[in-house]
Amino acid sequence: MQKEIILLIVSIAVFTSVSTMPAFASNAQVYITNGNSTNGCPSISPCFLPYQVTVSAGGTITWTNLDNKTHTATTGTSNYGPVGTFDSGMIEPGKSFTQFFGTVGKYPYYDKTNPLATGIIIVQSGKANHAELAWVNGSLNISDQFGNTTSTVSGKSITITKDVYNSGGIDARSIMFRLKITNSTNLLVYDNFINANIGAKQTVPISFNWMPTKPGNYQLFFDADPSNTIGDTNENNDIAHNSLMIFNTTNSQIDKTKISDNTPESNYNATIVPEFGQLAPIILAASITSIIILSSKRIINR
Repeated sequence: MQKEIILLIVSIAVFTSVSTMPAFASNAQVYITNGNSTNGCPSISPCFLPYQVTVSAGGTITWTNLDNKTHTATTGTSNYGPVGTFDSGMIEPGKSFTQFFGTVGKYPYYDKTNPLATGIIIVQSGKANHAELAWVNGSLNISDQFGNTTSTVSGKSITITKDVYNSGGIDARSIMFRLKITNSTNLLVYDNFINANIGAKQTVPISFNWMPTKPGNYQLFFDADPSNTIGDTNENNDIAHNSLMIFNTTNSQIDKTKISDNTPESNYNATIVPEFGQLAPIILAASITSIIILSSKRIINR
């Protein structure tokens, strides 16, 4: 128990220091966080800390296991398995593994004992100019086939668009952008890639087409595909998360302001006024008659 408490304290101290420092060095350190086999790797506390590390060609990265279980750092993805660039083997609790990187590129990796644990290694040549991609906050837009903003209802095809900005000094060409959509039970219901070029200092909208089949709350996960070997050196803003509510087709008039992540919250406070339609005159007449009868009774009683 005392050992676990010490590991937890070390993990908190590491997260506090690492999360406030840029993850770039010739020789970098990555920590496998305490309890990552059970915490589901939330975005605020990734299983590999930091999630993305940049080193110069010829540098090294050392993984230190702060968890109380064994883990690995293996090139590849949990979906497609290892690709053979490096594999740490089992890293025991409290032990470390160091890998040399001599080739420029972008290397996704994962933990074979916990598929939820993933990370990215970027190796660059040290040149000043590079592409720097970032999803633009507040740019999410939902539209129909004609490009008009639309409500999100099941059984209706929609286009999901989010902007990407390249703040770097060179063009980013043939980049694969990915959108994954999961439902409230974390089941993957959509997974698609889009190829696009992002010029230097340019913003480009990236669009995906999807037809939701069931109402509910969905999570959108946007990613600049880790398999790209461009000089993209940003630490974590080439990924983005959004939520999207899909309504039943019978409720298509539900507040449309909720489809975009850049809508002021004040617009969400809509008041629904019931409509009586053709019953309105009847109800009004009945109300007037009731008032006349009551008034007459009061006069007679006096």
